[in-house]
Amino acid sequence: MRTTLFFIPHQIGPLPLWGWGWVAGVILLVYAMVLLYRWLQKLPLQSLCSDIVGWLMVLAIVVFVAPLMETRFPVPSDTSTGVTAETIPGFVAATDTSPAMRIVGLPIRGYGVFLMLGVVTAVSIVAIRSNIIGVSVDQVLALAIWSVIGGMVGARLFYVIQKWSELKGDSLVEKLFEAFKFTEGGLVVYGGLFGGLAISMIWCFVKKVPMLAIADLATPAFLIGLAFGRVGCLMNGCCYGGICDSGLPAITFPMGSPPYVDQLVSGKLVGIEWSPSFLKREEIRIEKVEPDSWAQANQLQPGDLIDQPTRFQISPPPIGLDPASPNQVELLWDRNGQLWSPRTPLPNRSLPSHPSQIYASINAILLCGFLFWLWPNTQRSGTVLGLGLIGYGISRILEEFIRVDESGQFGTSLSISQWISLVGILVGIVILVVPRKKAPRVAIPT
Repeated sequence: MRTTLFFIPHQIGPLPLWGWGWVAGVILLVYAMVLLYRWLQKLPLQSLCSDIVGWLMVLAIVVFVAPLMETRFPVPSDTSTGVTAETIPGFVAATDTSPAMRIVGLPIRGYGVFLMLGVVTAVSIVAIRSNIIGVSVDQVLALAIWSVIGGMVGARLFYVIQKWSELKGDSLVEKLFEAFKFTEGGLVVYGGLFGGLAISMIWCFVKKVPMLAIADLATPAFLIGLAFGRVGCLMNGCCYGGICDSGLPAITFPMGSPPYVDQLVSGKLVGIEWSPSFLKREEIRIEKVEPDSWAQANQLQPGDLIDQPTRFQISPPPIGLDPASPNQVELLWDRNGQLWSPRTPLPNRSLPSHPSQIYASINAILLCGFLFWLWPNTQRSGTVLGLGLIGYGISRILEEFIRVDESGQFGTSLSISQWISLVGILVGIVILVVPRKKAPRVAIPT
């Protein structure tokens, strides 16, 4: 897992990279050169400024949006590393309304990189094979742009609805700003599928393009894109599996990651079994302490009362270390009415977990290969789509049994993804059994 691959630096030399800095200067210089070239070509005034809106939009993103997306860490008043705060690159002095900050730079997230790779791969596959059903590459690219926009909005909307109470920020504006951080994880596959399908259906209807034929073409490509996306989930630490205590393959995650925090809150990471009232009261009792565990080493005992055991502090890496390294976690517990400080630090990594992201990626690749093999031999449009919905729905239901990041819904143990999978399976069956005219056979070019 590596949530952040690297940072594009905040500042190079005397000027910042974003805002009114180097990038904005390059954009203005290039646009000035374009205008000069057009003027030398004696083009009319309308042609000179024909694309000014696009240039202004790019400039606005660089000047106003990019600085807001940069990672900022608070600077402690005293550091144990011996680094003077004022010498830190990107240091911003404290004001009356905000503490001193360290602007690290614009983060390049592992999740966002693999998501982009998935989208590019999927669109490329559809474009290469589009001539088989008589659709031009330009049409495919136009559909892809709208489908990606619809898919991203749908995927994020599903996530925001599910996790609204967990989003950072106290005000509506702060929560909405967090909701737009697409590249940091928090996209629901089914939301993306529904959003992309809705936009694709509208586009096909307007352009009078065969909808089911396009869906058959796009289904395997969607799955190969999903395979990349699940690798992004692994990089981000989301969509994680439960603790693996058998001989099956397992993976551990670093301190501060979502699986780590989940195991810490449940007590399993430190060898604690809470009373049945866990997460229902602010003060709960330890029922059991596992032998040879972190809890036993720190003299926690059955019967101890712990005030708010879900309280912990996640801090960025200390100054001088790689800012992309794992966050540090510190417990903030009160034990039997007194402030408690553990003798030994928390484990650096989580307990072994089922590698659900890897399983999901392998499953998507296998299902994609099967549908690619099947497609030339189908007699009716929609067959590949129907089988894709059924196959992915069944595998997703099974996948959820080893994942622990979603709780049961509607008073059952089934997660929201399992319920949606059941609906997808039913839709796939309907597509396969409803009588339709046979699609003309096409030869796959060699």
